Amino acid sequence: MDIVKICKSYRSMLERYGFSAETIYYYPIELGKFLEFVKSRGKNKIEDIDEVDYILYRNKLEDEGYSKKMVIKKMSAVKTWIRLNYERNPTDEHFARLHEKVNTVRMTLSKKGYNGGYKPIPLEHFLQILKTASIMDLETKLFIYILATTGGRSQFYGLKLGNIDLDNRLIKVFVKGEKYIEVPIIDMVTKLIIEHIKMKYLKEYNEIKEKLEKNGEKVDDEYIVKKYLIKRHSNEFLFKYGKDVYSENLSWDRIKKNRRANTKNAERILRRVCDYAGLWVCKNCGKVGSGKSENNSVRCDVCNKKVEFVYYTPHQIRKAIATHGHKLGLSLEGTSDLLGHSNIDITKRFYRGKQIQKVREELKGIGELLNKIEEERFNTS
Repeated sequence: MDIVKICKSYRSMLERYGFSAETIYYYPIELGKFLEFVKSRGKNKIEDIDEVDYILYRNKLEDEGYSKKMVIKKMSAVKTWIRLNYERNPTDEHFARLHEKVNTVRMTLSKKGYNGGYKPIPLEHFLQILKTASIMDLETKLFIYILATTGGRSQFYGLKLGNIDLDNRLIKVFVKGEKYIEVPIIDMVTKLIIEHIKMKYLKEYNEIKEKLEKNGEKVDDEYIVKKYLIKRHSNEFLFKYGKDVYSENLSWDRIKKNRRANTKNAERILRRVCDYAGLWVCKNCGKVGSGKSENNSVRCDVCNKKVEFVYYTPHQIRKAIATHGHKLGLSLEGTSDLLGHSNIDITKRFYRGKQIQKVREELKGIGELLNKIEEERFNTS
């Protein structure tokens, strides 16, 4: 793949189609970056490029911390190249298929505002979500606790039993970027997973326990769940309506469809918790709170204006962990590892901005030193 030659050809096409000078300059550069990425994946021919490369590259840009607007701009350069090649030769089966597939891919997953956006959850609402989930049904409680302790990914809803490692306290999940990651789980979540699997297969659990007790074996719940239930049902889902995005024989269209279903179910659970908690925001003064009156009407206790009830998405849980992690005992490095950021600078955009007070406290030593120097200077003058 001669990237320089392809980019020159692309520049000529843009000139011929009458694009602006800025586009003629910018788009070939961005196409070159995309082709370098494709080449790094072992693909050395244009014919090898497919929609997965397009999606992975978009995911890479998002992981690197580019804004929604910049991701769209960079991906437009690639999308326009595909479109122009298709329009120039509609009989080219490769570009015809690529054009069709790429047009079905959303440029970015960003949404706006409180109702499903990238804005992180206020700490008060984050804590209220956890408190509310603690009194709800076991599946809801488990899912919310997993979100809050593992980086807030909606794809955790598609978790299979076979991807739970109770020995090492890990779960293995398939996430954005088409890759597996291993995420640690805390003891509380481990206990809930064991209890949930036990209740999910209660009849089978009781039969196994009775049989083991007859043989004189003393076993606990974790032993039965780990040695029998997870092994027997390794290909089944932890949550009721989980969809498969793991199996290698799945088509890309099926993976996308199942991923959307998992996201929808994850958002449904979190929205139910938000509704139950009655989370609200006053658009007049910015005050946040929770709780509903009998007629679902609440007024702000600061400005007495009517408030707006809000709900959040799993991705906003993720942003809340990044934003409020330092208040919950997470270090910058720990937060970055938990969220799976490819670069710690991505984490810093959320985390470090909240560390001003901490830095100010740590600077007291230098401040005292400077004061001492000034006092000595004054005394000697």
